[in-house]
Amino acid sequence: MTADRPEGACPGYCCAAFTYPRTLSQIRRDPPAYDGEMIADMLIPLTPKQARERYERFGGPAERSGFRWKSRGHHFTCRHWDEETRLCTVYEDRPAMCRDYPYGQECQHGCGRVGGLPSEERMRIREERWANQWKAYEAPKPAERLP
Repeated sequence: MTADRPEGACPGYCCAAFTYPRTLSQIRRDPPAYDGEMIADMLIPLTPKQARERYERFGGPAERSGFRWKSRGHHFTCRHWDEETRLCTVYEDRPAMCRDYPYGQECQHGCGRVGGLPSEERMRIREERWANQWKAYEAPKPAERLP
């Protein structure tokens, strides 16, 4: 932990270098339905070697880097991550993939936190949001029967 970052704060390893399931050309050709344009704009492609070196340069544990040659084309860094502060420059407007990380699991990078909240708290908030969305959902009215 650096002296200027509080204990337990997210170190930003997942922003310094990460793997995404689609290549940049796939994203541009067929953008994800949610936040597609923003995701395509924020991704900066890295080779597996660049991703591994970048991850480790920012203090990510080498045994957790997971940047393999067979996944080339799927390694990126984020255009909106400030290397000096290790903060997101579009935090309030970041895409859902960033908001929801680590997707209900403990952070794979060992920090155990997302957005300053423990993973359990993040999941509780997300579950409340989903419950409220379902409360607001109105089922379509049944179609009239034809004679």
